[in-house]
Amino acid sequence: MDQFFAARIWGAFGRLCATAEMAIATCAAESRTSTTFDDHLINVFRDVAPEKHEKVSAFIDTYTAMIERVIEAGRQGKTGHIETIDFSDEDDDVQSVVRLVANGMMKFRSDVDRDRYATDAAMMSITSALEVLCTELLRSLFELHPRAIPGNPTIDLETVLSLPSTQGAVAAIAEKQAVEIARGPVEGWLSSLASHCGIKLPKRTSDWPREWLSVVWMSHQRNCIIHRGGSIDSKLREKASYCGYTIPSDHTVLTLDPLEVTRFVSCTLTVASRLTIGFGDSHLAKSENSHPNWKTARTWLAHEQFEQMSRGQFAIARAICPESGTLSNEVDITDVARWYALLTTDGIDDAQREDVRVAKWTSEASYQIHRSILLDDEEEIRNLVREILDRGYLTALELRHNPEFFLAKKYLDLPDK
Repeated sequence: MDQFFAARIWGAFGRLCATAEMAIATCAAESRTSTTFDDHLINVFRDVAPEKHEKVSAFIDTYTAMIERVIEAGRQGKTGHIETIDFSDEDDDVQSVVRLVANGMMKFRSDVDRDRYATDAAMMSITSALEVLCTELLRSLFELHPRAIPGNPTIDLETVLSLPSTQGAVAAIAEKQAVEIARGPVEGWLSSLASHCGIKLPKRTSDWPREWLSVVWMSHQRNCIIHRGGSIDSKLREKASYCGYTIPSDHTVLTLDPLEVTRFVSCTLTVASRLTIGFGDSHLAKSENSHPNWKTARTWLAHEQFEQMSRGQFAIARAICPESGTLSNEVDITDVARWYALLTTDGIDDAQREDVRVAKWTSEASYQIHRSILLDDEEEIRNLVREILDRGYLTALELRHNPEFFLAKKYLDLPDK
């Protein structure tokens, strides 16, 4: 049973990582520099005879004014006929330019909308994937500890009769309640889940750590897009304020920045990894039988981080933070992915190969140390540190001050000098 819980939770975590990779790729594509509408105008005017520039500009101004009137009328709730502009008496060049500009305006608007929809989809996907993981954690919690289920939930008689045992009834209620809770305000169930995972969050949501507030704000934005089409109201502005964000006063529709969504993805992974390991340490590692199974899940987490690094997904690897004993407050200082980058260095001349060989070995050692810390394997960490020193790859002084081995030093409580 314990192994079943660990595998089920890890499946949800793996789905979250896959979604994060997709979201980051989407945001990276949408944040690249693209051709603007001004560029389009410049390209058109470049091929128009100078003596026709003034006439073309006049038509463009007229067309723009018409669009603005239509937009303003729509804002005021008015309806009516779409205006038309007659330029049939002009020569072919002028007619062609006006048509090109009009089509260009529509295409540019369409491209902007497409980019916005893609960014919205990335944000909604990662938020939903986190909720799937949290629902799975709640479900597992309730199955392990039925008395933790809030209220006095019931299931219908037909469902009870179809279940093979009392444990089956508990599992059915646990799943139902977990799904129901996850539909409520994110601040409530996230705070409750964190406490069950041994994570103490401040009572006031506005005092939560940055990563947790980012997750809350992302959830509110997702709900705004789904239920209000992105329309901003006073409630959303209030939620933004206590999450530490500001919506410009002149904005009426929510607009997501791809770079901001990428940062949200990183925060989501950090929160998810802390909840997952915290849950395992608090509930799956309590009995003698479950402890090995949860250590296996910790191994999965270490492998997932290394897998992301090997795929070049350094942002994801960096965000999967280990939470291990006294290291929980220090782990953000390290950046394991940076050391793995040494393994993929190319274009090196012969004179540098020895340095790279050493760097490669220490990078691999750094990963092994990092993995051993996740597994609370103190003996393995000491063996690796001893090997580094015995082989002469690093001196004791370098070991103490090399950030690559910061976690090992903290874990083993090595002196600074």
